Order: sequence, then structure tokens, then C-alpha cells
Amino acid sequence: MELHHSAGRDLQGALIFKGANGWLMVGNDRGVTGSARMSSSGQWVKWNSPYFNVGDGFSVPVASSATDLVDVCTIGGFGGNLAPGTPSFLKQQSNWVFTSHNAGVTFAPTSRVVIDGTSNGLDQLPTLPASPSPGSILVARSITQGQSMTDHLYLTRNDGKTWNSVYASPPSTFFPVIQFMAFASSSFGYAIVQTTPTTSELIVSTNGGLSWHARAT
Repeated sequence: MELHHSAGRDLQGALIFKGANGWLMVGNDRGVTGSARMSSSGQWVKWNSPYFNVGDGFSVPVASSATDLVDVCTIGGFGGNLAPGTPSFLKQQSNWVFTSHNAGVTFAPTSRVVIDGTSNGLDQLPTLPASPSPGSILVARSITQGQSMTDHLYLTRNDGKTWNSVYASPPSTFFPVIQFMAFASSSFGYAIVQTTPTTSELIVSTNGGLSWHARAT
């Protein structure tokens, strides 16, 4: 894996394992700086992440099996740079669900994300998208309300065809509010929501992301 410097936020890394396969990504909001895939022989080999052909961004795919992965990518990424040969239907700054059925060797756009009538403006957070089960995907989007904003979690249960708001954070004057999300099973998930610049709360879901409630820590 070759790494190169990227401006923007601090670099972050992610390791994803499912079955005998694994994937590694390093980067930030300005793009992927390095990526690798574990081959069937157990060796790390060069790998092109889902963002390779659609611009400079960083969104870690989720694996539902050793061969099936899903991701949500912003076309053009941070700088709005479209790669040569990008299909004309992939409009700049729109968000698309990308899927792979060959362990991430190739990804294809399968559904345009449309929330509240627009495909733009999803939050770029390290642990989103999340996918508790095949066909279910969670993303976040901030909605401005006067001088403050609210982070919303949106869930699809049909591979991105329709989306519903399943959580709204308290109004805040800082960003991002949703800091982290993970699912321990297809039903149980948790997220950290920052409530003030120095405090946060834990929210949990016991039904695959359909609803969320605060839990004392």
C-alpha cells in the first residue's frame, strides 16, 4: 500500500474484516491516501476503494458478507473533481449507493440517495454509512435551523430507494454532532452524540436502526 499526503482533516484509518477477507483504508475528507485488500491467500494487495473513480472523498464501505460490500459516495468528492470517463448520470455532488459483489474488486453505482428532495449535503463522518443488515443503510445529514443545526440519521431498508429520518439530535451550534456509530449485530447499534463542546451522550437502537433512544453512561 502506498501512502501520500493529504490536506484537510487529520488522517483516519479503517480496517474491515468479513470471513477470510479484509480491506484497509486511510484518508480524510480530502480523499483516500492509501488502501489495500487482503487476498484469498492472506496477502495484502493493491486495492482501489469505491471513491477511486468518482473524486476525492473518504467513505469506508460496510461488508455484509465476505464478498458483498456497500458504500455511499459523493460524486466529485470534496473538490468536486470528476474523474475522466465518469458516466453522465453521476451528477457532481450527488450521493450514490455503491455496491460490490466480488469482495470489493469492483464497485458499481446502484441507487441515487434522495433525502428531502435532494441528493446533496450528506455528512462525511468516519463511521457512516453504517449497515446493520443487507439492504439497510444509515447516513447522516445536517439541517440548519436559524443559527443552529440538527443532525439527522436517515435509514433505508431497500438498498437506497427510499429514506426515512429515524433520529434527530438536539439543536447545536457546532459540527459534527454525531461522532461515532457501530452495530454489534443486525439489531443492536449505538452512537455517540456530542451535546455540548465538552459533553456527549450514548444513543442505542435495538431494532436495526429503526429507532434510537438515549442511554445513561
